[in-house]
Amino acid sequence: MRRRFTQTVVLVVIMAMASADAMASTTAAMLRGSGGVSVNGSTVTPTSTVFKGDVIETAPNSVATLSTNGSSILVEQNSSLVFNGENVSFSNGAATVKTTQGMTAKFRCVSITPAQSASRFQLLQMGNMLRVSALEGNLAVLDGRGGAIALASGKEVDIPLDDKDDKGAVADSPNTPNPVGPNIVYQSTRGPAIAGTAGVITVALTAMLAATQHAVSPSGP
Repeated sequence: MRRRFTQTVVLVVIMAMASADAMASTTAAMLRGSGGVSVNGSTVTPTSTVFKGDVIETAPNSVATLSTNGSSILVEQNSSLVFNGENVSFSNGAATVKTTQGMTAKFRCVSITPAQSASRFQLLQMGNMLRVSALEGNLAVLDGRGGAIALASGKEVDIPLDDKDDKGAVADSPNTPNPVGPNIVYQSTRGPAIAGTAGVITVALTAMLAATQHAVSPSGP
């Protein structure tokens, strides 16, 4: 009886430790900075730990790398973001997200979701425009005004960050000389074009990309 009780206690402790490790992996991240990098308004050392809800800012001529749970975010100068554990939210600046866990990102009203777990994409603010580049893997992008974009690997799109109701302009990404897949499709319907779950997003993205293969006017020669 005592042995069984001891085994039960040990099992509970192991499960609690595993749960704590899992929580730590999604609510904390390692921050490595060069130049002026601050967390919640205070300058931090070159290597620090940040937690869910922390605000990270980079000064001019500085850069920071955020690493957590199979994902890393290279944050460029003059950028500001909030670390949310499973995702990041930017208010300004530029960054490159590399993930093996399908990490999502948000830039003000724009939401970016990888279609595959392993993806790499870039966010670049240019005044009142946000350029989203799918460097590796397809992306599902919501523009914050009811528009849904299926962004194929090797493509990029410019999305207005102001209140204008014009559409994003599409171009080949200069970082990927040999883009793969068709051009993006822009849906202007108002309402939830893509659901919040990863499975529905993937299905919607696949359907949107497949539709472009039957376009009347080809995107290339």
